[in-house]
Amino acid sequence: MVTRISLTRSVTAFKGYLDNATKLAPTTRSRYVIEVNRFLEWLSENPRGEITPGVLLEWHSALVRDNLASATILQRQSALKKFLSYLKKYQAVNEAEALLDALAELQVPDGTGSQREPYALEDGQVIKMLEAAGAHRGSGARDRAIIH
Repeated sequence: MVTRISLTRSVTAFKGYLDNATKLAPTTRSRYVIEVNRFLEWLSENPRGEITPGVLLEWHSALVRDNLASATILQRQSALKKFLSYLKKYQAVNEAEALLDALAELQVPDGTGSQREPYALEDGQVIKMLEAAGAHRGSGARDRAIIH
């Protein structure tokens, strides 16, 4: 698979790619570089010769175990996904495809332990909303249209 050394050398080129070939906001570009470097730091603390799908699973498990917010985990995965896509497309790293597939399989907990079920308003609730919207002069017609 991909070696840690080859990834470290590619971060500078990745930063140049983000700055010159993408339309990402400057804060997003810098955040991606920070997150990729954070991943590489994690790798150096947990020595491995190569990055494999199993290593990505260990990294993801460490993020979940550290009780990071779901949004933080997603942000870190997004940065790594962008980096691996860059490696695949511009550095011709064939192994990046398997790593991207493995990254896509990782599930991020929703933070609450359960998912909220979608629901619809009852007819009486909709009528009350329409009546409340109609009580306002000027914006009432617009508000009723939005509710419908």
